[in-house]
Amino acid sequence: MSNFILTYLEKKLIHVGDNEERLSQLQNAGKTLAARFSESPALLLQFLRTTLVEHVDPQSSVLTEIEALIRVDWATFVSFESDRQVPILVSVGWQAVMLVVDEDLEMSMVVWYGSVNLLQQGKVDPVSDPAIDFVKMQGEIVEKAACQLWKSRIDVASKQVKTIEIPDMPKITGLQKAASNIKADNTSSIEGGNPHDPSQVGPWAAHFASYAATAINDSMKSYGDSIIAAVQESFNELNKKFGSLKKDFTRIQQAQSRRTELLWLAESQYSPRLQKSYSDLSAKEAIIILAYDVAEIARENSPQSVEFFLSEITEKIVSKKPVKIETFVKELSQSKILESLTDVIFQPIDGADRLGLLEFMGAVRAKDITTTDFVARTGFEKSKSMTPGKLARWIYREIKCVESIRGDLWQ
Repeated sequence: MSNFILTYLEKKLIHVGDNEERLSQLQNAGKTLAARFSESPALLLQFLRTTLVEHVDPQSSVLTEIEALIRVDWATFVSFESDRQVPILVSVGWQAVMLVVDEDLEMSMVVWYGSVNLLQQGKVDPVSDPAIDFVKMQGEIVEKAACQLWKSRIDVASKQVKTIEIPDMPKITGLQKAASNIKADNTSSIEGGNPHDPSQVGPWAAHFASYAATAINDSMKSYGDSIIAAVQESFNELNKKFGSLKKDFTRIQQAQSRRTELLWLAESQYSPRLQKSYSDLSAKEAIIILAYDVAEIARENSPQSVEFFLSEITEKIVSKKPVKIETFVKELSQSKILESLTDVIFQPIDGADRLGLLEFMGAVRAKDITTTDFVARTGFEKSKSMTPGKLARWIYREIKCVESIRGDLWQ
């Protein structure tokens, strides 16, 4: 596992001298912050939006929170100049992100869907450069897991179910003791052996019958137990294999169902949520509804091929003519069509200055901001345009980000 604080030190982006105690204090702050990110993925998203921008704001609330964590053990940190503080705060933040995504696919999804639009939007402050490859790696992890989930085949088992191996019939021990009290080589006596001579038919036979029956019974019981154990071992392995196959068949059925729904949506050009044709909507309304419908069908983790599918059908239904993003947001903010969609996708993240396009629409509808705040709150230039396909993908990723944070978006 990489260590962002050490990476920032190696790249000379931060300086703590040779003080191992300071390094340990920063590591501890990162662990505490990771726990907070885990409890509040929205706080993690706020950190991403604060750092994956052209200029990191030293006054942002999430950096202020990180500063407070560092000052628990390093009180004089507050005396540092801003240009020295910010890289340290950012390094601790990314250290926390690294810790929180460790073998946690859901958190990797938060990082990927919370970052990908920011990375595509423009330049990133040099202080966050070391994190870019890490973010892209989260995208690769998410994509690999999604492809595994959506594949329509079952991997051939590398290990077959173990065959039942019936053990050999064991020798029946104890018969010598039942027959005589002298060992076969006549060298010593057998304790508890048959004291009677075979010529004494009655007493000898009585002793033999009693001890031989016990010896045979014990031997057969042991043999039966070994057979049952062999059968049980193979049964347990077979049961495990059937359980795995059942999970695979369920996964394949869900993947096939989603593919079928997507293909039918493209063929019918009909919105299942609105129960009307996309051609009955304005071009801008069709873009957002298509993104929403596809996201609802491809819920949870889905491969990037779904995004390309969405782009293709959007430009087939709408057009390929670029759309001015500011106009797109302004018009949709006034559209009643948004009332048919889940409210949560339009709710801004608490404390976040940077807003997604859907959040901006929601804030305008709530009259918390006006459309004149478009450039300052979204980071887009007034003249920025996108093709309908690319814009649909942008909206789709914003919805997937909300889904990865909330978890109950479609309930």
